[in-house]
Amino acid sequence: MKQETPMHLTIHSRLTTGGETETVSTEARGVLRQVGDHTSLAYTERREGGARVMTTLSWQEGTPRVHLTHRGAVKWEADFDPETPAVTRYEVPPYAFDLTVRCHEIRLPLDENGGEVHLRYTRNVGGDEALVELTVTARVREEELSKRLKSGDVAGAYLFCGEEAYLRRAFTVLLRQKLLGDPAFETFNHLLHEGAAPDYGTLLSDVQTPPFFEPNKLVEWHGADLSSLKESDYEALGEIVRATGAGSGVTLLISVTPEGLDAGTAKRPSATFKRLSELFLAVHFEKSTDAQLAGWLTRHFTHEGVTTEPGVPRLLLERAGRSMDVLANEVDKLVAYARAHARDTVTEDDVRYVSVTTTEADAFGLTNALLDRDPAAAFRNLADMRARRVEPTLILGQISRLFADLTTIALLLAEGLNPAAIAGVLSMNAYRTELYARAAAKRKLPELRYALALCTETDRKAKTAFGVDVYGLLERLIAELATAGQS
Repeated sequence: MKQETPMHLTIHSRLTTGGETETVSTEARGVLRQVGDHTSLAYTERREGGARVMTTLSWQEGTPRVHLTHRGAVKWEADFDPETPAVTRYEVPPYAFDLTVRCHEIRLPLDENGGEVHLRYTRNVGGDEALVELTVTARVREEELSKRLKSGDVAGAYLFCGEEAYLRRAFTVLLRQKLLGDPAFETFNHLLHEGAAPDYGTLLSDVQTPPFFEPNKLVEWHGADLSSLKESDYEALGEIVRATGAGSGVTLLISVTPEGLDAGTAKRPSATFKRLSELFLAVHFEKSTDAQLAGWLTRHFTHEGVTTEPGVPRLLLERAGRSMDVLANEVDKLVAYARAHARDTVTEDDVRYVSVTTTEADAFGLTNALLDRDPAAAFRNLADMRARRVEPTLILGQISRLFADLTTIALLLAEGLNPAAIAGVLSMNAYRTELYARAAAKRKLPELRYALALCTETDRKAKTAFGVDVYGLLERLIAELATAGQS
């Protein structure tokens, strides 16, 4: 059976020769092809000057060898085998040179869900020797996910994460539309869960139970906190994922907010995201660029049957901000306004009259505001998170983690450790440690302990009081944190 999967690739190449190192990083679209136990990854890079370089990596499951084919201004191919050097030709037409490749390391945690291919080898071309490290990271983005859903190849285990909540919800709806059938059986075939701590026992039971009178079943968990997974968590998730897929008819979706998982970036995914990508088809919905949003707005207006003046998308971004939820609402308002005036074109004047200027908040706006002792900004960010329907217990966890980290860092600073040493002790990002260390240095330890006690008490109330408005508790907590230490 042949399977083709489109992938978004980041290619890192590091070449060391004569004591000097050159690093090149590019992005490309690629295709992963699987035929039986044979797999290949093909991609084309565009280098400086517009030159095209085509590379194919191929391997067979269960063997430690990779075959690489390189086509461009330079042509060569070789078998990478840790036990046997490859002797071949390196062609720079009209010239050709002897090429010897000695492979030192091969890593292949890559399948249709994404992953990585890593080769480290010594290359000798006509007597000139260099150490090369090639890492190709494959990820599924929304474009590739959209193609996959349209093709009907849907069953499996999905992880949706990232700041673009609108896209997470939109693709969740698409997944439901593809999988779910008769509404009469949704009680059995569409199981929804929410909460910061996934119940692995419940999820395993859900995915092991086959669909009821339908070909497909969808199990969803929203709002999970995957920021501090242990090895036992990965093992439990692995057991759950193995029970899903085409043969079972069961699909699993876990959707998390940025507060629940730091996925890193396309070029530098976080260690947690990379590990989860080995289990799930993991899609990181990153914040869209202005160019992407402008194109999306144009398509959105077209879908509604109206056209726009050329400057409308950019003007709408300037006024309404870059939240896709807000922008979608603004498009609906502008379309309704144009139709009410018997027009099929939205003008820039319409945007100025109808759209309200919006203040934006980012994923770390709340913690940054608390670090800066800016309660007004903290309340604005909380209101934005409430509008985006962020699980309030996750927000409380984010605030509690902030003041727990600040307290720990303050204690270590008092012991004489510098931020670099603290980052090593706590296994914390160096930049974040430096930022927190500066904030901790401006606060007295009793103040931080009091703030942490406030967080603990708020957590107790949120978990024990029946029918409590957790967002109301958060508003009170922010107000009390703003006055902490000002006695």
